[in-house]
Amino acid sequence: MDCIQPLWRHIHRRQNYWWVIEGDISKCFDRVNHQRLLAAIARRIDDNRVMALQRLLLKAGVMEEGVVHTTEEGTPQGGILSPLLANIYLHDLDVWWQQRWGVLTPKQRQYRKAKARAQGTGAGHVLYWRYADDFILLTNGSKSYAHALREQLRQFLQEELHLELNMAKTQVTHAKDGVDFLGFHIQWMTPTRKRPWLRVTPSAKNVYRFKTKIREMTASNRGYDAPSQKIAAINRVTRGWIAYYRHSNVKKMASSLDYWVNLRVVKWAKRRHAARIRQVLNMYKARQTDNGRNRWNLRVLNDHRQSIWLFKMADVGITRYVSRAASSWQNPYLDATEVVPSSSGQSPLEEDAWMGNSLSSAHLNWAGEAKARAHYVCQGCDRSLLAGEVDQLHTHHRVPKHRGGQYHPRNAQVLCQPCHASVHKSQMSKADGRAV
Repeated sequence: MDCIQPLWRHIHRRQNYWWVIEGDISKCFDRVNHQRLLAAIARRIDDNRVMALQRLLLKAGVMEEGVVHTTEEGTPQGGILSPLLANIYLHDLDVWWQQRWGVLTPKQRQYRKAKARAQGTGAGHVLYWRYADDFILLTNGSKSYAHALREQLRQFLQEELHLELNMAKTQVTHAKDGVDFLGFHIQWMTPTRKRPWLRVTPSAKNVYRFKTKIREMTASNRGYDAPSQKIAAINRVTRGWIAYYRHSNVKKMASSLDYWVNLRVVKWAKRRHAARIRQVLNMYKARQTDNGRNRWNLRVLNDHRQSIWLFKMADVGITRYVSRAASSWQNPYLDATEVVPSSSGQSPLEEDAWMGNSLSSAHLNWAGEAKARAHYVCQGCDRSLLAGEVDQLHTHHRVPKHRGGQYHPRNAQVLCQPCHASVHKSQMSKADGRAV
């Protein structure tokens, strides 16, 4: 929902992000270049043992019908590391967008838009969301600019990442025609005599998958399953499905699907008992009065004589998803209350560590790496700082930025605050002497 929720803010008449590029990479996991992936991992991992293990994992090969085939490219299908490796590999795609559009300020975007309007190029700003290998780009430029943007995207993926953009599936679509993204169908609605709005519903493909799953569970060859286990298994599927879509416009569809699931269960019970529908309803139908409800529903009793009711997806409250502001975003995998003891041998988390919400390739935790390599000791006075004092350590450029100095741990000198101030004071004095 963090990828879906921003669309409400941008697809409307004030923002005018009407043209959507639905990104589709052909066999993304199968065509990952091993050398480039290992180089991307090596930017952050300095342990040769980890790199060697990762290299062995990629080159392990696959076995088909007893024959081992070597793997020259791609990541292990079904492996628990594959999504993580895909995110690492496609991070350069994030940087590609960031360097062209993400770093622009609102004033710069307005100037760029006005210049494009004056030149008649139809260029506009570009927004971008990615979830693993699924991504979309939105632009408030013209349709021709959206097609040109798609071509730029194709060239970057082919030349830099050695991936192929599926041009047949990567469509340039207007928001009024609707697009599918992460199992949702997003469409700008303009009803007659009503206020236009952005409708977000389950995609037709995912509704079909849901129905296919329920059909398999209630097929004729599954007639010997225990009723209590059958209802419990169907409930797990329906609960999970509605939980995924509980922040979208799914209320009406949920009621319709509840009725359809109810019919499938009745037909399954009819085949299982070889009875008529009226007899089946007499066995399974009961009055449900729990949690303030008062309705007829299907029920079975388990081994402990407890009632198991058929779950109704329409009972789930549909609410609007509220995303946390970017300024207050925190990594959900880090516990802010956890304090790492200095004697544990682990480095405490740096304040300027890369938290995933910054895409600047020049600042990818270079300062944190430099401090870790220095073992959190000031390289000016050899003062060792405790775990709670690491925020007093500064990183100083050995070669200044204005002279081409890079954001790299090798170009960083770790200094405490007094030493850092002394170094800058000395540099200023030398500069004044040269000026005289």
